[in-house]
Amino acid sequence: MKYYRKALAVTASAALTAIAFAGQANADADKTDDGVTVGIFGKKLHVQQASIFTGGPHFNVCLNGFLTFTPPHGPSGTYTVYHHAGEPCSNSQGAYFLAEDTWWPNNTTACAYFLRVSNNKRYGGKPCVTIHN
Repeated sequence: MKYYRKALAVTASAALTAIAFAGQANADADKTDDGVTVGIFGKKLHVQQASIFTGGPHFNVCLNGFLTFTPPHGPSGTYTVYHHAGEPCSNSQGAYFLAEDTWWPNNTTACAYFLRVSNNKRYGGKPCVTIHN
C-alpha cells in the first residue's frame, strides 16, 4: 500500500508546537533520532494523524520522506512524500502530515526516515514508535 501526497511544509517551530500539543495516541507518541521525528496522534489503534519532521542544517537539500507502518502480522504500509522535480530544494526543515484517519493492528511499529534525492542515502535517523491499545 502506497500513498502519495504533496507535502505540507511548515516552519520548524510550528512543527514542534504541533507535536507538543497534539492529542496523543496510545503509541509511544513521538520520538526523535538524529534530527528526524515521528509523531502519532489519535486514540488507541486509530491514527488521526501521523507526522514526520526534520530540522536539518541550513543548506539546500532535496529530501523524500517515508513513514512505514509494520504490523506484527500482515503487510506493511508506506506513506511517501516525494520532492517533485523542478521544485526548489528546502533548507531541510519541514513537517509532513500523513496517514490521516487510519486504523492499525495492536503493536504496529511506525518508522520515519528521509532519503536524499541526489544519492538515495538516508538523511538523519530513523525513529520508530509502537501503536498499542
